Amino acid sequence: KLADASMDSGLRSISLFRIIFVSKKTSDKRTTIKCCNTMASGDSQMPNTGTSEFCPTFAMRTVMASIRWSFPKVSQMDCSTLDLWLREEQRPGNVVLLDVRDEAEFSVSRLDGARRVDGSISKEHLSSLLDTLRSEQSDTSQPLKIVCYCSVGYRSSKLATSLLSLLEKPLEGMVMVAQTSAAVGGSDTMTDRRPGQDSHSSHTLPVQVFNLEGSLFQWANENRHMVSRDATTTEYVHPYSSTWGRLVDSKRHKYG
Repeated sequence: KLADASMDSGLRSISLFRIIFVSKKTSDKRTTIKCCNTMASGDSQMPNTGTSEFCPTFAMRTVMASIRWSFPKVSQMDCSTLDLWLREEQRPGNVVLLDVRDEAEFSVSRLDGARRVDGSISKEHLSSLLDTLRSEQSDTSQPLKIVCYCSVGYRSSKLATSLLSLLEKPLEGMVMVAQTSAAVGGSDTMTDRRPGQDSHSSHTLPVQVFNLEGSLFQWANENRHMVSRDATTTEYVHPYSSTWGRLVDSKRHKYG
């Protein structure tokens, strides 16, 4: 079955690649998904999945590569790194999780502590959200770390790009300060500060933006912790659609 990649209207209009799903039962009773990558760049190199001990399927790696190609400015974080961050004893300060999915998807499962953000949020509301996130941080000695995720990473990479655009465009009378981040291979840490303004003010708090590569589908496939609407542990995830749902174990599918 040939399907255009249509995670949302933006990806539908770009149509960078097509995915051919060929399903067959293997000896371990898992469904094999084969993908044919036809990205416009012609680069079929698969992304580096970091330190994760769980190898994504070829289908997921193809989607990851396409998303990296579509959003080159966004730093991609693998599931293992975020999982380490979220462990209580290792979690750095100022980590915020933004879930860029619909309410129906969010109600089935989410990362613990995540807040939902509509993918169609306006620049004005996104700027207001960024100010709110900064003001909520009690520890201004560390950068605010924003990790966006959705089903496979397209919608969240799109939001991450919008956040980066806001951070790259200072308000009138402000100057930008860039600090290189050593975390996850490196996006810049951006802060906007008026000349002479206290660098420890919450409104000048440096911000690092990441996308969770493979997002909730890969997180679920790696059997990592998720919570349901009532904050109890769950193994289920909304499959988004019958086509995209093939990227996550079918035993985990739940529509609500």
